Amino acid sequence: MIDNFTQSDKNKNRSGVALAITLVVLMSLAVITTILSLRVAQVRQRQQYIMDYQKARYGADSSMKYIFSVLPEQSIDYADRKDAADFSDLFWLDKPKYLEYLSAWAAVATDEQLQKYLKEPEDQDQEISKGGGVSLFSGLISKMKGSGDSNEPNAVGDANAILYVDPNQIVVPGPYGPAWPNVVKPMELEVGDCKITITVEDENAKLPLSWLVTDNIDANKQARAALDTFAEWMLIDPLTVEQLALQLNELGKYKLFQLNPSTVLLSAKPAQPQPAQPARPSRTRSRRARTAQPAAQTAKQEVRPPAGHAADFAKLFHSSLLNVDPLSIPLPEMAFDDESPMKYLALWGSQRVNVNTAPRQVLEAAFYFGGNAVEIADRIIRTRKEEPIKSVEDLRSKLSGDLASLDRAAPYLDVKSNCFLIKVTSRCGNARVSAAAAVIKEGKTVERLIVLYGR
Repeated sequence: MIDNFTQSDKNKNRSGVALAITLVVLMSLAVITTILSLRVAQVRQRQQYIMDYQKARYGADSSMKYIFSVLPEQSIDYADRKDAADFSDLFWLDKPKYLEYLSAWAAVATDEQLQKYLKEPEDQDQEISKGGGVSLFSGLISKMKGSGDSNEPNAVGDANAILYVDPNQIVVPGPYGPAWPNVVKPMELEVGDCKITITVEDENAKLPLSWLVTDNIDANKQARAALDTFAEWMLIDPLTVEQLALQLNELGKYKLFQLNPSTVLLSAKPAQPQPAQPARPSRTRSRRARTAQPAAQTAKQEVRPPAGHAADFAKLFHSSLLNVDPLSIPLPEMAFDDESPMKYLALWGSQRVNVNTAPRQVLEAAFYFGGNAVEIADRIIRTRKEEPIKSVEDLRSKLSGDLASLDRAAPYLDVKSNCFLIKVTSRCGNARVSAAAAVIKEGKTVERLIVLYGR
């Protein structure tokens, strides 16, 4: 009897062990299957990302080629901003003050001004192109001003109803029409499966850090004071400014720059010309001539064009020698999400500030070289809103009481921009490729300085 029970227990134990082993095997297989599935999914995701990245890179390259091909024919002209809210002081406004500023402008704006500077519905152009007469946008303006259909139940008859315009729908035009610092309205393109965004920014509207890396010690000291003025406006921590100055000092050990009197580009400190090697004596006159000619050509080839020095400048300022991350942190509670000091600093080859396109804090920093910076900047802002300043002589006539200050700051000023920054962002699936290119545009001649790619 006992043997029967013992045999039964043994059979049960064997069954339990077999069941346990089976469960362990099944769990192991499930884990292995799950791991293999995850790895396969990761491989597929990685392969898909690689394909998306290649497409995004192709889209960025194609967009760069496109903008380089059309940019020479583009005429960059200033826009009429006489009756618009001015962009010069928006950088220091928080959201409530910004909305209050726009509401005050809207309160005295005319129908035409509102239609020009309010954001339009995406389908407005389609409505007009279909011949639908007055667009919905124009109808909205009429209702708000009380000039619409009197039988319309939603019409507002009070002329002061313009105060109800949503300030968030008002576009403050920059010097060229689009929001500062854009030269043209951001372009949206599709290349295959990629969505492309292209922007062109005015680098001469920003404060050049190159002013602190020159062969003129006195000018470097004044440039540091100008940077301090800019830092006060942009709420930059003094320690960050000090670290930036130290980094620029280290950068200057690699290469120093000086302002080019031609108002085109930065140039390097000129090197001493090397004496030409004498030609080997020859029996015949013709052989001496043939020997001397290549030597002269070699001497000419050793002279670098100014664009080469400007490209060196852009490379140095985008190297590990300069850490601009602390300057790229958005300022808190500002009207614009992208408001940071880096938005107003030029790192791509510009050497002068365009008095027609620079905001107030950049103008005040530039005129620190001449003195009376606050008063001069304020006069320039008021003057250029009526019409752009045509030349330095035109600026002298309009700042007749501050000629000494203007003359001291003149090497750092211009009335037109020639240095532009092209930004391309290409998105395809989960992949994103960004590219930035600095160019110099003089008339229909466009010279590429540097192109950088990133993710």
